[in-house]
Amino acid sequence: MDRTDSLNNPDYRGLTLLHEALDHWNARSTFRTERIRNKNYTFGKQWGDMITVNGCRMTEYDYIVSEGNIPLKNNLIRRIVRNVLGVFRRQLAEKMETWDDSLKAISAANSLYELYSRTMEEFLISGMAIHRIYTTRDAGKVIPHSDYVSPDSFFFDVSSRDIRGGDLNIVGQIHETGFADYCDAFVRTRKEYESALSLYGKGIRSGSLNFGGMNEWDAVLCTTANVVY
Repeated sequence: MDRTDSLNNPDYRGLTLLHEALDHWNARSTFRTERIRNKNYTFGKQWGDMITVNGCRMTEYDYIVSEGNIPLKNNLIRRIVRNVLGVFRRQLAEKMETWDDSLKAISAANSLYELYSRTMEEFLISGMAIHRIYTTRDAGKVIPHSDYVSPDSFFFDVSSRDIRGGDLNIVGQIHETGFADYCDAFVRTRKEYESALSLYGKGIRSGSLNFGGMNEWDAVLCTTANVVY
């Protein structure tokens, strides 16, 4: 189904937006590949690039070993990342000591010291750091939350040029969830259930699910996108 058809079909409301999200997601595929490579280099897997030798695909590590040599490593990257992260942790701890009680309570509830430190590590490796900031209510109180978002599941407007994000038209996060959880979040009617089953039902045992009593299912992951447009 193309985008024009989806616009004229009420059963596919929002599909055009998902197509756009998919375009932006696919546009970041090179970044995701390079991020994994950067992580491998940082944590010692520096001979993991794939090469072709005499028509055979293998890692550089396997090729060096096959030639009777020992792959040598001198991980300067990890050392630099560790040193920068250590300075960051020390400065962060000093700064957090000056926070008032309310900020310290928020920090403790969200484990902000570790969250910020690990986020800095991610930034040093991939060049991207993302947090999802939101609030919930409990007994009339507004509770702030800060969650780490992996760059591996994040996408945004590829046409954006403003480093402040002022020209962003779309940002989003990919989620993978079980079929039962997907239905719990999105399915309200039998028609919606049958639609979900048509999308994700390949791996579900025939006859094992009944709408309103879904207790048995195979390990089916449903991919959804949380999009802000």
